Amino acid sequence: MYLRIVTRLLIYIILCFTYMTEGVTTLKIVTSICLFLIFELSLLAKNRLIGWSLYGLSFLVILVGVHKMQSKVLVIMIMALAAFLEYLGLQVMDSLKKQHRLRDEAVEMEMALKEKNSQLLMEQDKEISFATNQERTRIAREIHDNVGHMLSRAILLLGAIRSVNKDETVDKQMELLDNTLNTAMDEMRKSVHDLHDDSINLEANIKEITSRLDKFKVEYEIDMSDRVNKDIKISFIGIVREAVSNIIKHSNGDTVDITLREHPGVYVLTVYDNGQVSED
Repeated sequence: MYLRIVTRLLIYIILCFTYMTEGVTTLKIVTSICLFLIFELSLLAKNRLIGWSLYGLSFLVILVGVHKMQSKVLVIMIMALAAFLEYLGLQVMDSLKKQHRLRDEAVEMEMALKEKNSQLLMEQDKEISFATNQERTRIAREIHDNVGHMLSRAILLLGAIRSVNKDETVDKQMELLDNTLNTAMDEMRKSVHDLHDDSINLEANIKEITSRLDKFKVEYEIDMSDRVNKDIKISFIGIVREAVSNIIKHSNGDTVDITLREHPGVYVLTVYDNGQVSED
């Protein structure tokens, strides 16, 4: 920018020097205006070849206009200096453009790397969660098959003993024991249900996934029962995860609405953001 200003000043100096040497005429004024126009067009031209051609034409006009001057060598030197400064300015501009392009590429690579790392962490968390659920399922199955079976036998045996027992004092104690065993069975079943992978907390998982949307205001409307099939829950979690990734990559909005409703025979999941769709 500054080099181009200096170049303009040098052109003006040449013209002023010409006027002081040979005087001001109408032809010279018209020629100067044409020269300024040609020179400005050379600076505005996007095509470098056209720009330099116009630039050379402006210098040619000056040379023709000072062919009778004694200081032609000085004028040529000033013109050469102006051309060098213009070339230097173009080189500086090219260098700045390259720096900006490299900076933009570095930013894009950094964003891509962060996204890749995020995906890897998500996959790792998914594998850990799957392995954890598998282990919980194994433990739940063992509790159900072993402890549950023994409690069932104890309850049946106690019921058989009570049916033949005639002692009321002993029967009261047996009734207390029967209540205790049934309570233990209920607690065992509840624990097995909590350990089983069917007990996925859908709302908690969705909120954990959307925690990545730290630049968005997220609204939730979840109306689902706990009896939803495990495979359906996993499908919903996968859909929300993919939607969140797309929002982070492409959305220019600031609000996300997630709606999940259960209807008779059908489930409805909606993920909406207020970003504008590009027309390009």
